[in-house]
Amino acid sequence: MFNIRARMSTIYSRILLFNILLVIILSLVPQLIYIHYFSNAYNQEINRQSTQDVSKLKYAVDETILDRVIRLVNIYFSDIPSNEVLAYPLTHDISGNGFKIAEVSNFLTEPKQPMTAKALTVI
Repeated sequence: MFNIRARMSTIYSRILLFNILLVIILSLVPQLIYIHYFSNAYNQEINRQSTQDVSKLKYAVDETILDRVIRLVNIYFSDIPSNEVLAYPLTHDISGNGFKIAEVSNFLTEPKQPMTAKALTVI
């Protein structure tokens, strides 16, 4: 009779151990799969959002900064009659001509009107 009890207790302990391991495995495996799936989805969303933010920033920089720089070049350094004062030093030496230097300085310090449609058609 003692042998039957010992044998039964080892069987119960094995079944208990097997059930505990089975519960642990069955509860951890889906969690690991979900963690892997959601981390991949999260990383893809972060990459997509970052790419979208960089694109928006690129367009914002292009529109605000580069457009102003291009306008600056078109306004001040294009070969139109209103820019003759600024275009002259590009082709001639004015280092000894105080009048031309003052003329360029005065032209640069004058407030400029924003570009109009008429000025854009000339450019």
